[in-house]
Amino acid sequence: MRQASQYALLLPFAAAGLWLVHAWLTPRAAASSAPGDRPSESSRMQAKVARLEELVERLQRASYASAEPSSLPESVASGGATDVPEPPPAVPAPMNAADVQSSLLAAHHAQRRDPKWSNETEAQLRNAFSGTTFPGTSLVEADCRTTFCRAVVEGKDDSSLETFRENMTHTAPFATEGFVTNAGAEGAPRVIVYFAREGESLQGVTQEI
Repeated sequence: MRQASQYALLLPFAAAGLWLVHAWLTPRAAASSAPGDRPSESSRMQAKVARLEELVERLQRASYASAEPSSLPESVASGGATDVPEPPPAVPAPMNAADVQSSLLAAHHAQRRDPKWSNETEAQLRNAFSGTTFPGTSLVEADCRTTFCRAVVEGKDDSSLETFRENMTHTAPFATEGFVTNAGAEGAPRVIVYFAREGESLQGVTQEI
């Protein structure tokens, strides 16, 4: 654009110079037709005019070439406004444990039982707590629906529940995606466990509510 502006400044001076030469040449050309005038002087002046005309034409071409739309930003060349980027999508606030518990409980109540899978999984839970896999704990409640289960586990003390938390992640049927929270009841410590059916996700469950 700087080069184009320089050419634009030169063009008026070149055009003015060409006009002055024409104005000066006209009476000279008339006088040259008189006898005794030297034709060589008229020829030289005509050659100068031709060179000036060529110079003006070159400056015009250079000025147009420097202002080609392809050298400008797309939005300016097309005459449109500059594109404004879209704002990023809003990120939802993270849910706390109480919100997750509330969402899972609502989703659990909304689901129907899958008779075959629910019965088999609940029996598997009872067998797990009847052995030595989770010492010092007992299964208070087990309720499996279509895609996930809810179980209430009680421990004789906090240490036994801590051991249960460590062992459940690699013990069937808990060894899937799960969520554990304190029951908050008086008396013996309890936890509520939600765990998904194999191939399912608790996140998908809460999004369906």
